[in-house]
Amino acid sequence: MTSPAKRHSSGMFVGDALTLQQQVANLRILGDGNLVRNMRIGSALIALAGLAWFWFSDHDTEKVLALFFGGCGALVCLAISWGGPGFRHAAAATHKGRREPATIVLHPGLDDDAREGTMQGVLHPQSAHAHAWRMDFAKTFGWHPPEGVLQVEAVYLSDIAWPVLLVHPDGLLVPRGKPRRVD
Repeated sequence: MTSPAKRHSSGMFVGDALTLQQQVANLRILGDGNLVRNMRIGSALIALAGLAWFWFSDHDTEKVLALFFGGCGALVCLAISWGGPGFRHAAAATHKGRREPATIVLHPGLDDDAREGTMQGVLHPQSAHAHAWRMDFAKTFGWHPPEGVLQVEAVYLSDIAWPVLLVHPDGLLVPRGKPRRVD
């Protein structure tokens, strides 16, 4: 059973069945706005505060808590730093970019790095000059892409060789990490 879309206080839409326009709005909030940048700065400050707390603490219990909070802040900061560029590029692709029809063969993430709900696939652009790409995708929110062959629109930015966003009539697919070229 799917839940209807609701708007969260952050401005993002939440729910199991989001329209394409609601998914684009969410992607723009993540990639264009200050939310991710502020989260990265906040988590870095938490990591620094944990380090300072550890340095000035006299009790072993406090030192353990300081390392825990500082470590969590550092991990969140690293995760945002690694994942942020992909979302920034995808958000930029909703405003600009070269769009080309393509076919993708999707299947659930099967390798050791795959997380539950992630998808993998091989993208075959229809234009003769474009290359095929093996891609891992970030977990989708607001729709559940089916396994198998899908017709999508691949969006390329001028300074990046691979498509940074795939648009399907039902939802968006955002590549996670750098895709591998298939020859």
